Amino acid sequence: MSEASGISKPYLSQIESGKRNGTFKKLAAIARVLSVPVDILAQQ
Repeated sequence: MSEASGISKPYLSQIESGKRNGTFKKLAAIARVLSVPVDILAQQ
């Protein structure tokens, strides 16, 4: 996931654990890799 999205492993882990909010650009990259709409990732 990290490599495919271009996001470092530590940063991705922090987004996953809720310690950091990902920027729209980062969330869009994750959504692209997962083949899901970005709004699904932005829901809290």
